[in-house]
Amino acid sequence: MAASEAYSRLVRLLRIALPLIAITLMSTMFLFSDRDSEFGDDFFEEIAREPAVEAGVLAPRFSGLSEQQEPFVLNARFARPLPDDPDQFEMEDITGAFDRFDGQEVAFSAEGGGYNQLTQVLELTGAISLESTDGYALSTEGAEAKLSESVLILPNRVSIFTPQGTISADRMRAEQHGSTETGPETYMIWFEGNVRVRLLPDRPAEE
Repeated sequence: MAASEAYSRLVRLLRIALPLIAITLMSTMFLFSDRDSEFGDDFFEEIAREPAVEAGVLAPRFSGLSEQQEPFVLNARFARPLPDDPDQFEMEDITGAFDRFDGQEVAFSAEGGGYNQLTQVLELTGAISLESTDGYALSTEGAEAKLSESVLILPNRVSIFTPQGTISADRMRAEQHGSTETGPETYMIWFEGNVRVRLLPDRPAEE
């Protein structure tokens, strides 16, 4: 592959893949926030209203529309508030899906997690996966989302797969700035540590 061709494909990967990755990640995390919808409060308040909630709620489910009228759904195998802190919830086997702005469906899962309604901090634990119907995917272990600050931190090795190539890094951080009320949303994403980018060969056009 000529150097100029490789450079052009690298630029294409970074210009197309990274914004989609950032938007998808932030959209997933901020489903838990009440900034753009009442999802977070409604989901956990619904759990808190369940009889004998201290023992936990089996298979809680919540679905609705975001402020952008994009449908979403969140499921967990088990959820409950912590006995000594009713604002702190723990969840197991989290799965969900939502429609991205461009019509592509995104599915995500995590082994477990916790959410604090007062601080609006979401922590996901264990294996985390994210996949979209247009061929984008992410896998990592553990994540922290500071929803009130629009900050997402992936502290462990992260692998990203796109139709153009793959990106891996020891750590990753993403931030969202602006809003539909104050101006256009912008996204910033950092890869840290041992970062590797691998370009995939172009697929031949179908006849």
